[in-house]
Amino acid sequence: MVQPIVPSYHGTTKCCSDPFAYIPLEKRQSFKDRIQSICRHPYFCPILFFMLFTSNCILAGRIAIGAALDEVGLPATTSKSMQPFQSGAYKGIPWRSERTLSVRTLGETKFARCDVHTVKNEGGDGEIDDWIFMEEMDAVNVAVVTSEGKFVLFEQEKYAIPGSTLSPVGGFIEGKEAPFESARREVMEELGLGSPQTLHQMFVAGSLDMEHMKLAKPYSFEEMIRSMSGQHAFSLMPKMTRDVDKYNLAVGNAPEDDPNWIFLGKYRTAANRGGGFIY
Repeated sequence: MVQPIVPSYHGTTKCCSDPFAYIPLEKRQSFKDRIQSICRHPYFCPILFFMLFTSNCILAGRIAIGAALDEVGLPATTSKSMQPFQSGAYKGIPWRSERTLSVRTLGETKFARCDVHTVKNEGGDGEIDDWIFMEEMDAVNVAVVTSEGKFVLFEQEKYAIPGSTLSPVGGFIEGKEAPFESARREVMEELGLGSPQTLHQMFVAGSLDMEHMKLAKPYSFEEMIRSMSGQHAFSLMPKMTRDVDKYNLAVGNAPEDDPNWIFLGKYRTAANRGGGFIY
């Protein structure tokens, strides 16, 4: 180790490891002597008492405030950055199971929500208190095949996917709709298409004239289906009732009297971390 070179008390330069070497021995004061001199100071005891008293008061005050906020169910912080984000009330049905112990919401919109769940582990003998869980409204995706045997897809850009993507027709399941009703509504609204059975029900319910719709100018048949009269006719036609299973999830089935519709199944977008069910 390089030792510092400091001037001595007598004005000469010397190599020394003691930074206080320039202080005469008779003027040096030991650490013990310094502490004793401080303790003998007339203001030492009042200052020490004041510091201990105020620190205990602050600590007791923080504990009391935190306990009071816990009683009314409020967080123990008022920092804006710690408050859950919310731009609307989530319209979906939050997921709960026999393993759910508690739920804390981090952010919420009308269509999605981010929570932290406390859950029992698989063995039931412990807890997991940091289970990030995504809530999202259930939706439908429809593989549309035309009478010519062609698949209909959208080319679009998604926020979380770079570049253009091909996407099937789809959308959210609104309210208490059966997944099948959401599927054919999306096909009608976005494409102006439907199965022969669906179109027949629309014509009967809305008293629409197919020949008039074909000849109407400048509208095409698909445009007429998507028009206000087509939507009105769709709203009047009979609908399938929404059925749920033992987990209160919608049953994805197709009507037996319409062979052009086939239910392919359902999956959850984020799997074990939640997400919406896609039918």
